[in-house]
Amino acid sequence: MKYIAKLIHAVSEAIWAGRFCPEKPDLFRPLTRGLLDEGAPFLILADFDAYCAAQERAAIRFRTGADWTRSSILNVAAMGRFTSDRAVAEYARDIWMAAPAEGHRLQGWGNSR
Repeated sequence: MKYIAKLIHAVSEAIWAGRFCPEKPDLFRPLTRGLLDEGAPFLILADFDAYCAAQERAAIRFRTGADWTRSSILNVAAMGRFTSDRAVAEYARDIWMAAPAEGHRLQGWGNSR
């Protein structure tokens, strides 16, 4: 997706040139510096092409109505294990070594994985 790389380059150039805030041209430069010059510790742009491709597929699916509805229902049905309560409970138990407050027992707390 060379188009995406060119797009990122064009946007970063516009930010660097101060086009988004002419009265304070340096305002957004830390953004491009963080993404492009300082190694981007969270690798935000590493899979940007794949992200854009997935967004395009989602947009096409959304425009076809029934296909979007079917995908949405299947996606929600398949995400049961990935609830935030379970994730927080496991994080508290495994990382913080913390127990829930009295009377606030989360379903699945203490169960083996």
